[in-house]
Amino acid sequence: MFEKKKSITETGVVDLRRYTPDALKKIKQIICAGTILLPEKPSAAFMEAFSDIKITATGLIMNLAEHIELKTINGSTALTGKIDENAVYLINGMCMVYSVESAVPIKMMVNGIVIYEKGTDIDFKNINGKAISINRSLEENATYNHDIKINSSVIRNYKKDTVVSAGHDIMLTSDVTEKLLAERNIYFIAGHDITCTKDIYGYIAANAAVGHKITVQNGI
Repeated sequence: MFEKKKSITETGVVDLRRYTPDALKKIKQIICAGTILLPEKPSAAFMEAFSDIKITATGLIMNLAEHIELKTINGSTALTGKIDENAVYLINGMCMVYSVESAVPIKMMVNGIVIYEKGTDIDFKNINGKAISINRSLEENATYNHDIKINSSVIRNYKKDTVVSAGHDIMLTSDVTEKLLAERNIYFIAGHDITCTKDIYGYIAANAAVGHKITVQNGI
């Protein structure tokens, strides 16, 4: 009787680096995996067995040395200070990278959004999402997972030189003025759109990064 093969479904990371060819032969298919890790230098027998696995709706297939750890970052967070120089960071959410202490480039794969200070040494292994470099400090930041609607009171509560980021859309209400934005020196980053009034469009165009577009809409 033939042994029933298994399916691996809806998994963020499928790590096959320590699998033998015989172990691979027990896998029928891999469906909806974010990343599949293979040995850095797989044998011919390994690759032959792997080629028999049906791969569907999978993001990245990557060869990686066994001693390197994959560190997954979900949600909104910051990568700062001393980091693990032997790890690869997998960014699935939104990550601010600043003031990093590392003697080697940061090894990174991006499925979400990574925002980093210009000049930060990053070795991008793969970018499926967005990697945004800005020419200013990220020490002061306010990060939102999805959409955010911001009025003048919120702007006043931000510290000067704050970088405001949202995973999807930012909407600035009509009471937000160019003078107020300039006084606070706010910079905006949106994974998708920024919506603002015509009066502040010039400031936003000069002090923002967007994944899609800046939209003018009065009466917000």
